[in-house]
Amino acid sequence: MFNLAIALFWPLLQIAPPISPQNPPQVAQFVELSPRWDVAGTFETGLDRTAAVIVCPADASEAGDLIVADSSGQIVEMQFGPDGWKKIRTFGIGEPITAACAGAPHADRIWRVYVGTKSGRVLELSHGSLGWTTTEVRTVVAPVRNIQASDPGMSSVSQIFVIDGDGLVLNLWLSGADEWVTRLLPQIDGGATEVCFDFQRTGLVAIVAGPEGTIHKFAQDSTGSWAGGPWTSMPGGALDMAASADPTMKDIAVYYSGADGIFRYLFYDYKEDEKARIPIAGGVTQVIGKGPQRRFNEFFAMSAGEFCLFEFDFADREWKKIAMKQISAPVTSVAFGSGRGDSLSQIYVATLDGKVHEFVRQKMPSE
Repeated sequence: MFNLAIALFWPLLQIAPPISPQNPPQVAQFVELSPRWDVAGTFETGLDRTAAVIVCPADASEAGDLIVADSSGQIVEMQFGPDGWKKIRTFGIGEPITAACAGAPHADRIWRVYVGTKSGRVLELSHGSLGWTTTEVRTVVAPVRNIQASDPGMSSVSQIFVIDGDGLVLNLWLSGADEWVTRLLPQIDGGATEVCFDFQRTGLVAIVAGPEGTIHKFAQDSTGSWAGGPWTSMPGGALDMAASADPTMKDIAVYYSGADGIFRYLFYDYKEDEKARIPIAGGVTQVIGKGPQRRFNEFFAMSAGEFCLFEFDFADREWKKIAMKQISAPVTSVAFGSGRGDSLSQIYVATLDGKVHEFVRQKMPSE
């Protein structure tokens, strides 16, 4: 199956000519929305400058929360019910937010919200019956540039990754005594600008991008320490990255939006610039790679003011760009998960004007 998929999948990328002003990215004729996804609507959060949307399930498996953060420090908790999305509460952390994510690093595996601030503080927000409580995890060099968490693995809780103001990548996790442990990933020239990660058979693997297009691959050992080195190099640097499922099952794979406007799918021996290009996806931003489906031939991104599904069609042997919805306001954050609390996935696209656009995956006949 995988050999057949590779045979069909990659010749298109190998023969793609270089992109230049004289040879712009290919533009596919839009096709109808994928039957797997429906546009579920748009709802208001009441925030002025939305910075992050976070899918954060509540304690009960049948319920789910959606957390939306404003760059000023305001946070809105929303919950889905019979009448749609309803605002449960609004609270603040008292200072500007620069990054936020959800994670489950505690032994109870309950998801919490992790916030990075302009002053360099990393905060943990825990949900209880009386609302939210805030605990400081640690303070790093300001400002926090990025904060992400790995999904819990089959035999491990999630870990937190922070890029600080100096471009260092800090890996934080909780010990058996529920105390925070910090390990630094090796420093790269110019400092880190983006990081993504995935659990491999040997453990957690991280891809770190620098400002000049240098990309490093680091693996975590049994003691929590990190080691590795250069993985590849791409012109222009990384605008956005997302981990994906590797079709060869031999390496981590990365959807890579280049600051040079060229999009690439990097993995195994497809790490050369020309070979890794997906011309139809040139200039995309806010990339989402895999979710629970872990589909290696599908990703989502903003493209020319539209939220799009990019899918490799094995019958036609080409990538297709499927416009899902026109979104005119600047997109600041995208989240993928079961925000409604059910078994199917949803996608949430937050815009600067305080709105959230929702897409819902349909149940397939085999499910």
